[in-house]
Amino acid sequence: MAIVQTSVCKRLPRTRNIVIRRLLFASTLLLSSMLLLSGTVLVAGAQSSTEGYSLLTNASPLVPWVPFENAVDKAEISGKKVLVDIFSPSCSWCRKMQQEAYTDSMILGYIATHFETARLDIEVLDDSLSYRDLSLSSGQLAYGFGASGTPTTVFLMPNGDYITRLPGYAPTDEFLKVLKYIATDAFLNMSFGDFAATLNQ
Repeated sequence: MAIVQTSVCKRLPRTRNIVIRRLLFASTLLLSSMLLLSGTVLVAGAQSSTEGYSLLTNASPLVPWVPFENAVDKAEISGKKVLVDIFSPSCSWCRKMQQEAYTDSMILGYIATHFETARLDIEVLDDSLSYRDLSLSSGQLAYGFGASGTPTTVFLMPNGDYITRLPGYAPTDEFLKVLKYIATDAFLNMSFGDFAATLNQ
């Protein structure tokens, strides 16, 4: 299971870690936006309008998915981290993850306790979301978070700072380990592999 971490950030003190994460996120977001605006990045099947678009396309009805900006606002109040499901309506692995991981009772309970939940459709390029004083489409924000395919699960701190992302489908048992790794702040001082080993003892 690959949790994307910058090895440089992992070794730095927490304050510098946050600053570097913000810089990495900003540079990734800027580059992604420039590529999208220049037409260098083409999204297959990109929607030309949001007509008929639904946050709940192929989504598990058991998870309280809310628009991205609402989840970030709720997290600032609740103190919970934000889980962002980046999906495509045509993605079969996204549907599989929604049908398996997001219907599992242990995962649902853990998410309800520790996370605010949002979804971003990577194919939507003509909506407008506000994040960090930027106005971006769902697709631009998804690429800014480092999503190069779907599904991708992104995790944010309660203040909206980027933590990490989980690219691809994750089986239910592995996904629960990732949720615990993020929710317990273990990512601040240990690798995912070391953390997973403690769960298997």
